[in-house]
Amino acid sequence: MPTAHRYAGAAAFCREDVADAHRRHPEGDLEEYAAARGLEALGSSSAAGYFAAMPGEDDLQFNILRGALSGGAHGIVFHELLDWEVVGSQPAGGGFFHGVRYQSGKMFRKPDKISFLQSIPVLGDLVQRPPDPDSPEDAFGIPVTTSATLVPEATAAGDWSIDNQPRPLVAPGRTKLKEHGLPGWDLMGADELPEGFVERLLAGPALRSILAGEVERPFFQARTRRGTLVVRCNGWLRDAAQLDELTDELSAVAAEVRAAGLEVADPRPFADPLPAADWPPEGVSMSARFPPDPWLVPLHAFAREHRLVIEDRRCYHAAFPTLPVPGRVIAVMRGGLPGTDLVGRLAWHAERAEATHNVGRNAVLLPAAPQAKETPPWGVKADGDLRLAVRDGVFAAWARRDAPGAGSPRGELGPMVELVADAVAAGRERKIV
Repeated sequence: MPTAHRYAGAAAFCREDVADAHRRHPEGDLEEYAAARGLEALGSSSAAGYFAAMPGEDDLQFNILRGALSGGAHGIVFHELLDWEVVGSQPAGGGFFHGVRYQSGKMFRKPDKISFLQSIPVLGDLVQRPPDPDSPEDAFGIPVTTSATLVPEATAAGDWSIDNQPRPLVAPGRTKLKEHGLPGWDLMGADELPEGFVERLLAGPALRSILAGEVERPFFQARTRRGTLVVRCNGWLRDAAQLDELTDELSAVAAEVRAAGLEVADPRPFADPLPAADWPPEGVSMSARFPPDPWLVPLHAFAREHRLVIEDRRCYHAAFPTLPVPGRVIAVMRGGLPGTDLVGRLAWHAERAEATHNVGRNAVLLPAAPQAKETPPWGVKADGDLRLAVRDGVFAAWARRDAPGAGSPRGELGPMVELVADAVAAGRERKIV
């Protein structure tokens, strides 16, 4: 097993995938499939708008295709080396894995200050050695094929996953779906799911049929993360019929996830104010009522400088469930937009957790012009990185906030004022705002 790979372990969900797992990358590409289906082939480059579904590293994601997938959903499908938790030197969980190989960090090291402290009874249990930059990450890489599409309607419901992997007898947040007529499946809710959402989701005939048909597969998962639906299965699929089947399943499940999200949403007119946020100057909220430091100080400063009201972010996605901006909101502000005579909203969205990353889009939101026609849900491309959309009477324009490749420090708000000018100009040029 190559020592240079970022993951310490390699494993597979079934015997046929062991060679791929040990090689750490697919042998071939999906160019022929992409050409036949009219999809854009991106290689290992992350697909804009789908960062929540991707690991974001070119040695973990391969053969990325984007476009109108089989089944109708606009999204992506790609080969992924899925990270899997390590317990001891084995993959976590109670499932059976094939071809398990594990190479930990340094086995022997010279005694040092940390070694001495760790040898002290009781105190030593509290001392953690910093990560060794020369050692691989403590995870297994497992070959899977992943498909994804945006489901903004379900963002407010929170993140959850359904899969057929065995778990310990006691697993916090687990709902055994055997009680809902789906033996072999568990639903794990990363967030507290709203009342009625699970019932509506599990009533969907497409989801039930797909889960019943896939229960014997070594690994199958449907999950949402920050308004993105991911459907994945074991192995790096290469056959066109199998890829079509996976993306058909994604499209069918997406329709029911959106319906379940709308069932528990609380839509409001865009012109109505949302409750004002009650945020402290700095701090951390265990309930996610406000974003963590270092976001609070610059957000408060921006709102003061531009005389905007910070609205309660917990109401935002429920109030405007069809907004197509990727990710979950960090902060939303309402008022007169800088440099214009227009009243609207500015929003900072995150496609990865804002507590640890600054990856996402900034958005400008305004009432759409009365004659504006709705765009596709994923929007249309304008100049540069700017995308525009009209959904349910709301004009949305968004662009990437973080610096591509290098990333941006947490708390850096990006060029929002410039985005306002670009968004308004592009919307007026197209007569949609």
